[in-house]
Amino acid sequence: MPVASAQVKSAILLAGLYSKTPTEIIEPVKSRDHTERMLKFFRADIRLKGQAISVRGRKELVSPGVINVSGRHIFGSIFYGLGSY
Repeated sequence: MPVASAQVKSAILLAGLYSKTPTEIIEPVKSRDHTERMLKFFRADIRLKGQAISVRGRKELVSPGVINVSGRHIFGSIFYGLGSY
């Protein structure tokens, strides 16, 4: 990605969950990592190495159970994306 954007990165990673091949993003500057943390929490096949983030799709995600999201509603947006998976 030519610019650091957590929103664009999240969209690409969530789309990568549907991909038959690995999806990799290389960040020029580190952006927020909420999506990566949540994907790990749901046991997605996600790997972090330096500035590279990769996700392998077609893996069934596992619900961690009850999740409390505090603060503004936008912080729960990852669940909107995961809910469609």
